[in-house]
Amino acid sequence: MKKCGLYLIRNLINGHYYGGSSNYIHRRWTDHKRLARNGSMACRRLYSAMRKYGDGNFSISVLLECDAITLFDYEQAWLDKHVGKKECYNLSKCAEAPTRGLLWTEEQKQKIKGRKLSAETRKKISRSMIGKNTWMVGRTLSEETKQKISERGLGKKKSAKTVRKMKLAQKGSGNGAAKLTELDILNIRKQYIPRKVTQKMLGKQFGVGEDCIGAIIRNENWSHI
Repeated sequence: MKKCGLYLIRNLINGHYYGGSSNYIHRRWTDHKRLARNGSMACRRLYSAMRKYGDGNFSISVLLECDAITLFDYEQAWLDKHVGKKECYNLSKCAEAPTRGLLWTEEQKQKIKGRKLSAETRKKISRSMIGKNTWMVGRTLSEETKQKISERGLGKKKSAKTVRKMKLAQKGSGNGAAKLTELDILNIRKQYIPRKVTQKMLGKQFGVGEDCIGAIIRNENWSHI
């Protein structure tokens, strides 16, 4: 079950900890472990400790469940209280801009500058961001800002490549009305067994109608997956 809120990662050896937020806490924990193993520079104090002690010596717990709109507010309050403490792995003081104000050594800067992402890695990063919070979650634009954005787009002709990208962006979970994710679709097709695991059972499990499940199984919907 997806849980949205604040989480705490604790070092079981020395008691040091890291706090964060996510709209899918379980998946975020999986991401942390993967990034630490891959030598990521993000959350560098936490990841350095995870590589030193092994991620098996770290636990995660849910501090607070909330909706996506108030997520950053709660995280900011937590950061204000804990960042700077000796036992806290967090370095960033800003929930909405985690890298703001961080100091990097010249060696770290060179590693970042020299790092080139493969097409496969870029795809993985893109997929990993599906369903996650972005800086715009919970924000509303003023009428003046909307008007400026509209005026900038007037008279601009979109290339065929851009049009294709826009169409692809509306597919699957990129569609704002979508109730399911790409991972849900794969699980539905994998779990379906005629007369054993029925479309009705899957509909109840994933919170959609039986007709929707049938269309997914027949590849009438989500055919790009």
